[in-house]
Amino acid sequence: MTAKKSSSKSQAKSSPSPSPKKSPPVKKARKSSNSPKAASSAETPTPRSQGVANNRSSNTFPIVGIGASAGGLEALSRFFSSLPADNGMGFVVIQHLAPERESVMPELLAKKTSMPIHVAVDETLVEPNHVYLIPPNTQLSIDGGFLRVDPPSQSHGFRTPIDKFFQSLAEEQGPFAIGVILSGAGSDGSVGLRSVKEHGGLTIAQSADSALFSGMPRSAILTGLIDHILPVEAIAEALIHYAKYLYDLRDGKGLETLRAEALNHLDVICSHLHRRTGHDFRGYKRNTMGRRVQRRMQILHIASPAKYVKRLREDPAEVDGLFKELLIGVTQFFRDPEAFAFFSGTIVPKIVKSKQNDEAIRIWIPGCSTGEEAYSLAILFYEYLHREHLSIPLQIFGTDIDERALDNARRGRYPESIREDVLPDRLFLFFEQDGSYYRVAKVIRDLCIFSFHNLVGNPPFSRMDVISCRNLLIYMEPNLQHQMFSVFHYSLNPEGYLFLGASEHAEDQSRFFRSVNKRFRLFQPKEIVRRTFPKFPIRGPRGSVPTSKPALFPQIQDPFTHTFDQLVREEYGPPAVLIDKECQVQYVSGQTGTYLQLPSGSVNVNLINMVLPDLHLPLRSGIFKAVKTGKEVIHPNIPLFVNNSIQSVDIIVRPLFHGKLSSDLLMVVFRERGIIRKSPKIPKKSSKDEPERIQELEQEIRTSREHLQTALEELETSNQELKSSNQELMSVNEELQSANEELQTSTEELQSINEELETVNAQLSGKVEELDHANSDMENLFRTTDISTLFLNVNLCIQKYTPAAQKMFQFLDTDLGRPITQLSSFSEDETLLADIRDVLRTAQPKEHTRRFSHDPQTYFSRITPYQNSDGQIHGVVLTFVDITQLRQVEDQVLRFSQQQKVMAAFAQLALQERDVLKVMNECVSLLS
Repeated sequence: MTAKKSSSKSQAKSSPSPSPKKSPPVKKARKSSNSPKAASSAETPTPRSQGVANNRSSNTFPIVGIGASAGGLEALSRFFSSLPADNGMGFVVIQHLAPERESVMPELLAKKTSMPIHVAVDETLVEPNHVYLIPPNTQLSIDGGFLRVDPPSQSHGFRTPIDKFFQSLAEEQGPFAIGVILSGAGSDGSVGLRSVKEHGGLTIAQSADSALFSGMPRSAILTGLIDHILPVEAIAEALIHYAKYLYDLRDGKGLETLRAEALNHLDVICSHLHRRTGHDFRGYKRNTMGRRVQRRMQILHIASPAKYVKRLREDPAEVDGLFKELLIGVTQFFRDPEAFAFFSGTIVPKIVKSKQNDEAIRIWIPGCSTGEEAYSLAILFYEYLHREHLSIPLQIFGTDIDERALDNARRGRYPESIREDVLPDRLFLFFEQDGSYYRVAKVIRDLCIFSFHNLVGNPPFSRMDVISCRNLLIYMEPNLQHQMFSVFHYSLNPEGYLFLGASEHAEDQSRFFRSVNKRFRLFQPKEIVRRTFPKFPIRGPRGSVPTSKPALFPQIQDPFTHTFDQLVREEYGPPAVLIDKECQVQYVSGQTGTYLQLPSGSVNVNLINMVLPDLHLPLRSGIFKAVKTGKEVIHPNIPLFVNNSIQSVDIIVRPLFHGKLSSDLLMVVFRERGIIRKSPKIPKKSSKDEPERIQELEQEIRTSREHLQTALEELETSNQELKSSNQELMSVNEELQSANEELQTSTEELQSINEELETVNAQLSGKVEELDHANSDMENLFRTTDISTLFLNVNLCIQKYTPAAQKMFQFLDTDLGRPITQLSSFSEDETLLADIRDVLRTAQPKEHTRRFSHDPQTYFSRITPYQNSDGQIHGVVLTFVDITQLRQVEDQVLRFSQQQKVMAAFAQLALQERDVLKVMNECVSLLS
């Protein structure tokens, strides 16, 4: 048996369905006053062929919880685009959202699916073929088919909304719960997926290579809990097939019938597993194993246990899949911090101080899974040894039957999510950053040895100072638990410690262990029960040798045994029994059949349950007094009806000592006083018998009063213990509440901020794309208009220029950020720099016509201030428009105009000359 669990992983190809063209408007989810059952009985459209028939005769339908963070928008868009709208499933999307920022996710997803998109409000009824989104700064859960929207349990710091919703979804829906992890940073969702799987649901993760941010999918995959690792489009197809199987199963025999049938086939399945793997699961709890088998049938879409048994026989891969399904791994660093703190402060110093002459400290962690618990104990002991400057050897053995988990333990490489379990100081000292993982430091890894070991079939380790077996026994039947306790008792040193999980206890194994601390489940072996074990068969993972069972009554190898026999023979002689303080029989001397008998049912060696009814009260009161006072207690002349006669018996209870040594053992002696009467019938009264009869009755009254007084004292003691336990529990609750309030640290707050920023960036990716298009349009505008544009900052350094400006001034790529005063081309025009500085000073634009010696062209320049939205000047913008052709035309027009003026002057002069000639001719004619 082991404490590790891993799911089979499958890859599937998909043929995505075309996305609907019509996008519905986004709206707030409506509240419903109807009960979940009545509300879910409404009619819905019949799904298409690849969809799932939505049978509304039952209120149970698959609900898909989708966890996403950074990069989740792109993954969700592709997912819903590949999913038909009439799929018969409800979808709840949980994201890491900025608390004070309105999410744009509803509007963006509405473009990708025709299913209604709702922003969840409190008491929202979840319906098939609808999508519900978590609002910002809230915590979402589901109860009775209704979504519950609550303020976050933590006002700040690292939040895990995906884990919390998955846990409530698993408890609510059971096998109809589906957990999906898409792109995102961090590890949120990994813990919640464990609950989904434990309750029989389906777990899916986006393949890490297809995710924009692989942190969340990779963390989920590393847990070994994922049933399918698929690209986003293939996830939609897998969900459709799985939902169809669930609907067919629900409308047919039903899940409860399937589980009952699976329980009937467990013996066959266990036998097949035993033959193929060498591991016997017949001591595994049947209900738990039935759920595991049922879940494998659901994943494979098999509706009959008989068909599943056939699949096991024909498919070796499924044998491995079921084997990993049964290896339930619930482990983490320093699980139950208060228990580890107590162990570090109290138990570690005691163990270290008990070692002499460089004797090694030996620790065994059976069912170590991926090694977190082994490394946690290694860190505790290393811290103490280093703090006390001691060099005592330390050996830690981690064993398991899961080779894959052992490989991970040997590597000592864990995801970033361990920051939630390991204190920052320990994380800094004992771990090394390895990309997005943490690796246990070599000095700690060298202390731990991980190896294959079958706790049930292989010989146990011995001479152990600590056995840490946390949350392994809870998966075993009582008989197997009893066997494991006997193994642990054999393996521990007399002063060693057994460290159990919070859900386990050894009170029922009081023959083997005594409690050191009930709250933190710490126990020590009892000295008297020193067991000689039969030889264990050495068997590997494929062995088939049956496991030997330890003897019911141990062979006692203890100095107290000799003392007991000696006292009985020398001082008493009659039948006697050696018991511990819990009344468990440890040793029997003489013929006790007259006084003891085994009760019916399972074997019970509690002396109070074995003794005859007439001896119950005196025996119980004697044991109570002897334990309380530490002295011998005698109850004389107790009448006992045996073989048609009444005998007188003395009961002697005496604490056991050997020299100066004391123990938790008591000896109970039954000393016969002889026969009182031959027949239980009371003879006729006579005057002679009356005094004797009165004396007997008075003796019985005195005895009854003593027994009553003893019972009252026992009751008072029990009440005081109960009060003390109640006060201790109240103190524990207060401490736990205080610890929960102080759990969050500045590191967690920083992680939360980073998550929120990544989510905002993902939601704004669409806006960035639009800006990219706008920038492209601007670049094309600058290139096609052929206008030289130059951007300068307030220090006259070049910030940006257009292709035309680069051609005009012969800019190089290295000129960006360079002051224009260092460029000779700008020094040719004496007014240019002065105009630029004037514009920076006055914020008034300037226009001028300019020519440069290196360029024969003529330019119209315009210098304007570069202002932001607040009106502050951050530089200038220079534009140069080539007006050479315009100037040439102007010159031509000017020359033509001048020519026209000259010609007009000549014409006028000619006219004037003609008039003068005419006058002269008239004068000549007059003179002649």
